[in-house]
Amino acid sequence: MADFSKSRTIDEFQVGERFKTASFTLDEASLLSFSQMYDPQPLHTDKQYAATGPFGELIASGIQTLAISIRLFVDLGLFNGTCLAGPAIDDILFYEPVKIGDTLYCQVTVIEARRSKKDSKRGVLRTHYQVFNQHKVEVLSHKVTTIISANTDK
Repeated sequence: MADFSKSRTIDEFQVGERFKTASFTLDEASLLSFSQMYDPQPLHTDKQYAATGPFGELIASGIQTLAISIRLFVDLGLFNGTCLAGPAIDDILFYEPVKIGDTLYCQVTVIEARRSKKDSKRGVLRTHYQVFNQHKVEVLSHKVTTIISANTDK
């Protein structure tokens, strides 16, 4: 059952506000399971092939890394019951490969938080994600647009 105690409306987010997520360690089973299902390229699924490639070992699909980052932020509980839609992810940049055993966490910064011009019952939240590994090396960044409920008391 979802915890709604931390849920926020659009009116409760402030531009410049930052959130740090918990961490997630990528294990081999998770990497292979995701890759075989959604991005079955040998670089992500075949140890022997990957050993001869540019990284010398299996690496996570960028899509998996992106999905992990979204999950880590969602797990903060800020959207439970207030998220209405996620219409865009922009400016996706993969800086470094993510490997088995890497521990990822995100720093998420609010870059826009405003009421919708079309519907006062909702708002637009834009966030900038920076994903780091255990060495504090940025591996991914992207921006997410989320439609969030507004405080109906205002």
